[in-house]
Amino acid sequence: MDQADGELIRIGQLELRFFVTGKDTAGGLDMYEVTIPPGAGVPAPHYHAHVDEAIYVVEGTMEYTVDGRPKEVGAGGRAFCPRRGVHHFRNSGSRVTRAIFAMTPALIGPSFFREMGELVNAGAPDRTKMRALMARYGLFPAPPADAAK
Repeated sequence: MDQADGELIRIGQLELRFFVTGKDTAGGLDMYEVTIPPGAGVPAPHYHAHVDEAIYVVEGTMEYTVDGRPKEVGAGGRAFCPRRGVHHFRNSGSRVTRAIFAMTPALIGPSFFREMGELVNAGAPDRTKMRALMARYGLFPAPPADAAK
């Protein structure tokens, strides 16, 4: 396993722990657990240009929204977002949620999350730096819903 094995990565209120990375899978898969306290999540809708994302909720409940369609996912439930699908998630329950995320191919990985954690955890994050970091890894904020009007 690479250096991310067992490493705890914090991004705001979220905690990530990688099980396998692209280094382990010849670039095929990143898989990690995310611990999400009540009310926390990734509020900014975004998409991955080249990566599919699947989730499996181990405990708790989360709302996982793909292309504007929210889905409540409880323990034992799963959801999928294909590459270029606009998505975000939040813990919609009253207790901690733990979910397993699998992303394929492994183009985002622990390095992205470490760097994003440094930006977010430093205080009021610089949105320009966040967008540049996201773009380097093929992630892009979704345009506002009313931008197409």
